[in-house]
Amino acid sequence: TIPPWSRQMSQRRPSDVGRTEDRGLQVIPGSPPRASTVQVPRQSPSAEEVLLRVQAAALTATDVQLCQGTLPGWGQSGAFVPGIFFTGKVLSLGKFVHGLRVGELVLGLRPPEADCSGGCYCETLCRDQVSTNNNSCTRASDD
Repeated sequence: TIPPWSRQMSQRRPSDVGRTEDRGLQVIPGSPPRASTVQVPRQSPSAEEVLLRVQAAALTATDVQLCQGTLPGWGQSGAFVPGIFFTGKVLSLGKFVHGLRVGELVLGLRPPEADCSGGCYCETLCRDQVSTNNNSCTRASDD
C-alpha cells in the first residue's frame, strides 16, 4: 500500500519535459553548516551517461564531515552540493548507453570532487553507465 503522503508528493512533481533547472541542496561547510535549496542547471547526458531523477540519497559519515568542513585532506570552504550514494529512475540515455531503459531503477556513486561540481542531493543528475568507473550507476535489480 502506498502511503497517502507519497501519492500527494508524486502528484505535485512537475513534469520533466523541457525543464532546464532543478533544485539542489547547497551547503556552506562549517560548524554548524549552512544549507539552502538552490536552483541548479539540469545536466544533459553525454553519449555514455544516464540522466536520472534521484529518488533517495544516503547520508554517510563522509557527507557529515564534508558539511562540517572536517574531512581530512578536503580543502573546500565554498558552497557545494553534497551526497555520494544514490538511487533513482532513468529519465534519458546517451546514445552509447546499452542495457538500461527509461524508467528503470538504478543505483550509484558520486564521490566528492575537488571542483565541487555537485553531489547527489539534487533532483536530477547525470552518471556514467559503466559500473567499474568511480562515477557510475548500474541497474538496481535484474527483476
